[in-house]
Amino acid sequence: MGLGTYPKAINRFGSRWTNIWVCGQRLSFVGQYAIPATAENVYDKSHKHGKRSQLIILGIAIWDRLWYGEGYGGKIMLTVTPNFHFDGQCRQAIALYENAFNAEVKTLMCYSDANPQDWKDKNDDIKDCVYHAEIMIGNQRIMLSDNVGHDLSKGNSLSLVITFETVDNVKAAYGIISEGATIIYPICNTTYSSCMVSLIDKFGMRWELMTEQTER
Repeated sequence: MGLGTYPKAINRFGSRWTNIWVCGQRLSFVGQYAIPATAENVYDKSHKHGKRSQLIILGIAIWDRLWYGEGYGGKIMLTVTPNFHFDGQCRQAIALYENAFNAEVKTLMCYSDANPQDWKDKNDDIKDCVYHAEIMIGNQRIMLSDNVGHDLSKGNSLSLVITFETVDNVKAAYGIISEGATIIYPICNTTYSSCMVSLIDKFGMRWELMTEQTER
């Protein structure tokens, strides 16, 4: 396993996709340049690509080092699990993802279900908020919780990509999750996908919905 790349595909926005695998989890990087295939040769090539590419290359080298261990001395076991944090709307978000992506709720624990010492610094108003939840979208586990009392900065630099079989599948899910969403890239076809859309849902989470084929 370790680090590897898919064939490089230039999308219509002028970027290249590079994918690495960590313990069975694909992580995608988007940059302006092709990324070398191994961490050993990133440093002697990175000067050719500029600062943006250097940051992407460095990120890939870090993931490669995490997988192989210090000095590449034997594999260590890692599990990559997305973890979504909400400010009291976790239940509503789970309901949305159940509807849009046929998500399956595996675990849902309120603060009132947890050991009181876990939230002793918070008031009783949060007892019905979600302390810890887990859902499955396809074969991907996602953790969710209400992180009440902390400022949550909503950004768009990290997203989850949901891959569908056909254009119709993408459009059906988009019709559900797009309500109240901010659209980053509207539905379009690309060099690598017959249908792709990028959005931030009404709870502040960024998603890409897409196919991985160009025929249907």
